[in-house]
Amino acid sequence: MITATITNNTIQNTTINATVYDKTTGSPVTSGDVVVLDTSNNQIIATATLNGNNTITLTTTIDTSGEYNLRVEYNGNTNYTPASTILEDVNVTKRESRLNVTIN
Repeated sequence: MITATITNNTIQNTTINATVYDKTTGSPVTSGDVVVLDTSNNQIIATATLNGNNTITLTTTIDTSGEYNLRVEYNGNTNYTPASTILEDVNVTKRESRLNVTIN
């Protein structure tokens, strides 16, 4: 079983925390690959590998503001089957800008 939450929704810094558990026992699953796909085109926009912890942070390559549906997938390992979850209507916002003016 995999759960996912958006922790930042700005362009070039949209991040997702994903946690993988054993569906039956609730025990943490601590190895295997996790990917994030944009469901509009099935393009992979983030990848990471669980390394001894069952929670991982993935930073996506989203570079345009707008609404996204994202699929977060755990690819499985020797002991566990693949699992996925969908994050719907993720609103990716523009980054704040700063303007510095110097008067001579």
